[in-house]
Amino acid sequence: MKRKLLAVICSVVMAMTMCVGVAFAEGESKTLTVNGSEGYTFSAYQIFKGDASSKATGTETTAPGNPNVLANIEWPDESGTMQTAVEAAWEAAGLNGDSSLAQPPSSNATAGDWATAIGQLQTNSEQAKAFAAQLVKHIEDNNLSTSYTATIADNGTSAQMTMPQGYYLVVTKAPNDLETTPQAEGMLALVGDTSIVAKVTDEPTFEKKVKDINDSTDTDRSGWQDGADWDIGDKVPFKLSATLPSNYDRYSTYSLNFKDTLSSGLTLQFDTVKVFYQNGTDAPVEITGQFNKPLANQAGGSFEVGIENLKSISGITNGTVVYVEYSAELNTNATTASTGNKNEASLEFSNNPDDATSVGETPTDTVVVFTFKTTVNKVDQNNDALTGAAFKLEKQLEDASWQIVKEFHVDASNPASSFEFKGLDDGTYRLTETVTPEGYNTIEPVTFEIESTHTETSKNGEIILTDVKGTGTNGLTFTPDVANGSLTTQVQNNSGSVLPSTGGIGTTIFYVVGACLVVIAGVALVAKRRAAARRK
Repeated sequence: MKRKLLAVICSVVMAMTMCVGVAFAEGESKTLTVNGSEGYTFSAYQIFKGDASSKATGTETTAPGNPNVLANIEWPDESGTMQTAVEAAWEAAGLNGDSSLAQPPSSNATAGDWATAIGQLQTNSEQAKAFAAQLVKHIEDNNLSTSYTATIADNGTSAQMTMPQGYYLVVTKAPNDLETTPQAEGMLALVGDTSIVAKVTDEPTFEKKVKDINDSTDTDRSGWQDGADWDIGDKVPFKLSATLPSNYDRYSTYSLNFKDTLSSGLTLQFDTVKVFYQNGTDAPVEITGQFNKPLANQAGGSFEVGIENLKSISGITNGTVVYVEYSAELNTNATTASTGNKNEASLEFSNNPDDATSVGETPTDTVVVFTFKTTVNKVDQNNDALTGAAFKLEKQLEDASWQIVKEFHVDASNPASSFEFKGLDDGTYRLTETVTPEGYNTIEPVTFEIESTHTETSKNGEIILTDVKGTGTNGLTFTPDVANGSLTTQVQNNSGSVLPSTGGIGTTIFYVVGACLVVIAGVALVAKRRAAARRK
């Protein structure tokens, strides 16, 4: 894990040379109480061990309950691993050649010699920062066991560690496991029960969101969420939000950089990228012009939107929300699989008020855009594949109008019996057979619904498609495949002729023939009666 050091070893004057009138308290265990925020974890690495002492008053030696000096300084382990770590950190920090510091006399320097040398480092000095960074690195790289840990519980305000007297490097880890940070108290002399206030770095919070809509039923988009489904060709809205830390006012400069990665199924709409800030319920203020923007549209890949010094913009303060809104088109590369089309982002930010070059980065936050497909298989009355047909698919909009999604035409050179409509959202659709194979009956247009169920909010980045289904009219049934985000149906045509409907040419012929028979029958009846009369 990349670890940034946000605070440094403080100036702890290590008076290791003993004088007359000093009393000792043998290496007892003492309690360190760290006051801070819930979720923060603290580690204390023992650099030196020793005995507590205090100067005498008058002719009598006393040992106050919280003396501030250690004597009989030794390395905490017999193997010498901590000594190796200290020596390596000193060298890696470039302190061997620093003429402003008293150097350890040689490689045979005692623990007390090293404690005296380290005691020269001043709080927040460049030497202290460099040494702290290197010492933590060497300690953790070598998994040194001379450490004690404690975490502030939920709703808690402090944590405690009980450990032997000694000199400790106190390290803080944020709840989201972003950074490892030496405390400002840094090299702490634990000679009695001690309480410190953790000067932890307050970091911004970050999240990425997407909106959703069902075109067939809704006029308004949903609220911001983690999962959505859209049609191919739709412009999908996204939002990146950063809530500034409570110690923002401590910074003289503050960099902020939004880093976004789109899947190949999403194409950034360059002109839609806008940046705002908002304080509480106040109206948002657009600050797009003061941020750098991506240079070109792109399908997939990464882009960044940032500013080198947010402090240059007035009106922004502790807790201000800075956010980016943009749209990306769901393109023909989009997958219909249940994994969806992921869009990931993170935030890079200043993380040390005392070091303008120090930055941290949040974990990535993920949103997923789903889209689906429907396959129509044309079959005859025996359910055998049937070519020579063509279909069009329309989607019903909220105002009850119909919008063509896709229309197939008969291709004699490449006859098809299967028709795929890819990139469909939730909604109501109408399938119409526009060309019917010769000798077969045309089906009536059928409507059907596509419904899906997926995660809309998620804390761990897992947005999952759990169901997709279709229900149709005129006996149309669908077979779902959740893994592929698809629905499959069969459209059956029957061969043979259908009797013409009432009012057609067929019934006209029957009417004419019937009328003629009636006339003939009438004429025959009249002739018969006349012949009978003559015989009388």
